[in-house]
Amino acid sequence: MKSIKQKLLNGKLSIIAFLFFALILFVASGFTMKKASAIDEAQATFSTDNFAMCEGAEVRTDGEKSGIRFVASLGDALPSETDYANLTYNVMIVPKAYITHYEITGEWYTALDAALKADDAVSNKTIITMQAKPFYSDEVVAGEEGYYIRGTLSNVKYDNINVEWFGMAYLTYTDGAGETQYVYAQIPETGANVRSLVYCASGYLNIYDYSAPEKAAEKEVLTNFVAQGINNAVGNVSEEDKNDNTYLNAGVAAIEQSASEQVNLLPEKTQTWTTGVPAGVKLHVIYNAEDSAYASVSDAGIITGVAGDNNAATTRNVTMKALGVTYTRPVHVYNVTAALANATEEIFSKGGLIGDTTFVNSAELTVTAEVDGVATEETLAWTNTNTGVATVADGVVTAVAKSAYFASETVTVSFSFAFAGETFSSDECAINVSFPVAYKEDPIAYGDLLQNKLTTTGTTASEEPEKAQAVDTTELVKKDWTGDVSQFLVASNMQKDIFDTATNTTNVYDAFEKNEAGEGKQFVVVSSDGYGFMVTATVVTYAIADKTQLDYFFNSYIGDTGNSYSTDGTYVIMSADVEDYKRSPVQGTATRYAGTFDGRGYAIKFVQYDDVTSGVTSGVPSDAWTKHGVFGGRLVKNATIKNTAFIGIMKNSNGGGGLVNAIYSKDVVIDNCYVELQFMGGTTAEQGGICLQANGATISNVIVNIKYSKNTTGKVGTICSFEGTSKTDTDTKANIINCFSISVENVATNVGYDSTNTDNIYNSANKFAEDIGDALPATFNSYWTYTESGLSFGDTPVLTFTQE
Repeated sequence: MKSIKQKLLNGKLSIIAFLFFALILFVASGFTMKKASAIDEAQATFSTDNFAMCEGAEVRTDGEKSGIRFVASLGDALPSETDYANLTYNVMIVPKAYITHYEITGEWYTALDAALKADDAVSNKTIITMQAKPFYSDEVVAGEEGYYIRGTLSNVKYDNINVEWFGMAYLTYTDGAGETQYVYAQIPETGANVRSLVYCASGYLNIYDYSAPEKAAEKEVLTNFVAQGINNAVGNVSEEDKNDNTYLNAGVAAIEQSASEQVNLLPEKTQTWTTGVPAGVKLHVIYNAEDSAYASVSDAGIITGVAGDNNAATTRNVTMKALGVTYTRPVHVYNVTAALANATEEIFSKGGLIGDTTFVNSAELTVTAEVDGVATEETLAWTNTNTGVATVADGVVTAVAKSAYFASETVTVSFSFAFAGETFSSDECAINVSFPVAYKEDPIAYGDLLQNKLTTTGTTASEEPEKAQAVDTTELVKKDWTGDVSQFLVASNMQKDIFDTATNTTNVYDAFEKNEAGEGKQFVVVSSDGYGFMVTATVVTYAIADKTQLDYFFNSYIGDTGNSYSTDGTYVIMSADVEDYKRSPVQGTATRYAGTFDGRGYAIKFVQYDDVTSGVTSGVPSDAWTKHGVFGGRLVKNATIKNTAFIGIMKNSNGGGGLVNAIYSKDVVIDNCYVELQFMGGTTAEQGGICLQANGATISNVIVNIKYSKNTTGKVGTICSFEGTSKTDTDTKANIINCFSISVENVATNVGYDSTNTDNIYNSANKFAEDIGDALPATFNSYWTYTESGLSFGDTPVLTFTQE
């Protein structure tokens, strides 16, 4: 079936106009149904799926019978009386309050009838409905036609002029069993078949043109309905004066007044444009927005600010059509900006230089606080999530100066300000605050070159290298370098006087990111006389020169457990001795270190306690470690400890090792280190000078000078307590090469569960020198100094030989 289409009062809320043509005929000359043959020709069994209420309601304006009318569609065919015995067409019109009060759904007539009869408070137990007849229309909307039924509530009493009515059409027929059956029209999903007479009349005045003289009578009826609605709501107008326009004119004046006031809105804020008529009168008005991208307006008159344009003089109009007159109201939407930007991702707890990197301790933020493009004079309120590491004031974030270690932390800042009774907040801006130890890019290790070779084919680096072949620098990429190149050419096998130390960036060029072994960073240095050298230097992660920086490094991997190694691939160097260092206990025996620690000949010297003497256990400090070493619980993966001296007191309270509790990988290397440690506590503990458990690692070129506290039953060793994964495991024994014990005091009487190191234990420095001869083994590197008078590691004396 073709469904009837309706003209709308506005885009969403409708009062049907499909009977307007028929309405005019009815008012002018009385409604005449189309010839009977039109109905007879169409009779057939109809589909109940097409029996539907038309949305909205009409106004009937024919004098004595004027009122509110509801219509339902039947489709293109009428039900045949031969198929439906005693067929009747009915329209029920009741106050909406009935339906709401009784929560009526489904079979509307029968459900409402049952509810009324069951309610003792209702005296009238019946529902008055009207018998209707179908009518045919083919001119409502071009190309649409069909049969409809309608019912009109006329001569509405003054007291009911503002009441919202519910219209419901239904059919009844007698079935084969003699029972009366009901067929109800479908209800529109919007529920728009609920209207008051005042609402319909005011909508008609907005939809149709009543300016023609022949429309004057209809306009007067509609206007009187609206006037009666306003007068009735005022409450002190007698029924005799119900058509008086005094209060209607006052309502119109209120509408005009509301239109004269500009609306100023913040984005996403609203203001309702009301008609100004008394409460209880529901007029139908039509709202529209000139530019909905600037300011929108809903069908209920809610004006919403969408987005301003930064121009304080800009307005866009919204309109309200009421009682046939269009009113215009200007709207201004503020453009409020609260923005925060930061080009600096990181600041540091103190300024200065480390290596070739400059560290800054403050960041100036880009702050935008504007209304319509003009900076607000409101005071900005700043929020800082981490005041312990940074402060924020006037758009500047400054790291708090720290003399002790703290982990890198994130500070999140934002600001807010008040305008027009609202608070505007910027987005959050995150800044990382670090202690200036870690390099954040990959600089070449400063201080000296760790490796070098000449570019000349067939020429190798030596203590006195020959000059290299001249290099065409036009084919080299200039390196972005800010430091003096001479700082990289100190204490190296390369002769310093080959290079022009007065120049800096003029003679450093990029070469390759990695050498053939996949290690380090290579670059080309061109000497002042045009000869070029290929130089490989180690890229470092941390450069340690004092106790605070060393603390930063050790604490950086606390909590690394399982298979997550934050230190994997990192490279740490020392650039100075660290004196009087108090190692805080590492938390958790499972803490893992997987990087490379290269002391480059420098020493870590642990703080001495005046109340602790050799062989005494009673003075062990309360923060003693339990099964830990300098590097914590475990060395894993391909961890490497090299070129470092460890000197001082170990506060182990229950066994463990000097450098680490246990090694958990055969790829771990400990090489060219000097370990002079005194173990405190643990009279029955198992201990090792390097580690408790070596587990297949390579420990080479290490000299240990281990002093144990009195130990009667614990198994101790100069290098380790046991070399494999367990006390009896021989398959994963450590590869211990050229390691020597030179203890001269409290030498351990038991070297552990194996005797790998028994041949290298010396009770006398002279005996050590006698057996070694004139020099340490060739595998000991240049950080050791061995002469007739003694042995040193870097600047740290190890032994003094007595001349006989």
